[in-house]
Amino acid sequence: MIKLPDVTVVAVDCVVHGLTQMAIEDTLREVEPAEIMVFSDQPAKIDYAAVHFWHDCRSLDDVARVLWYEVPRFVKTSHFLVIQWDGWVLNGARWDPAWLDADYLGAPWPWHGDGLTVGNGGFSLRSADMARWVAANPGGYPALAGENEDVTLCRRYRPELQRDGFVWGSRAQAEAFSFEREPPRPVFGYHGAWNWPLVLTPERLAERIDRANDYVRGKIEWAELMALV
Repeated sequence: MIKLPDVTVVAVDCVVHGLTQMAIEDTLREVEPAEIMVFSDQPAKIDYAAVHFWHDCRSLDDVARVLWYEVPRFVKTSHFLVIQWDGWVLNGARWDPAWLDADYLGAPWPWHGDGLTVGNGGFSLRSADMARWVAANPGGYPALAGENEDVTLCRRYRPELQRDGFVWGSRAQAEAFSFEREPPRPVFGYHGAWNWPLVLTPERLAERIDRANDYVRGKIEWAELMALV
């Protein structure tokens, strides 16, 4: 068990509470954070010993709003690790303390070739300092409706935030931290339910499929996933 005294695990959920609970359980098998926080529209549905906060969170736009403007008010550690129903810690032993020198670290985006390639938010490590800076300037850094919050933060606003002194992890660090749409490799965590057959035992995969709802089936390549089971 790897202890992370400078990290709070944060889950923001409004669509698939049972799978979010499983992601928390799997994460806590690998790491011991300073605190666990769950922001949800129905926190009672996530039956785990965590600090719960109720929010009117019913859409992905609401998730972005909570991540940007609510979470920073509660985090007491230097960084927080964002997990969700399809992204959690796989191997705590691969934690690198040097990651805490960055203000943002997420899986690389292989389809971008302009240097702004570190940014997947579904499983990401973020500094509380940068999060509070963004939250304190909603006019300058609005969470845009209809746009993925990680794209807004890590591509639209990254150049400006870097000029203000905030640091993104390197591509090499991102590759050691997580994967999403790239071939799997030994990493700390991952994001993307399409990777489930690669990261889960058959028993855990069956449990997640059993808990999947219409949102999950519409979000991922469900037919392709089921063909691999």
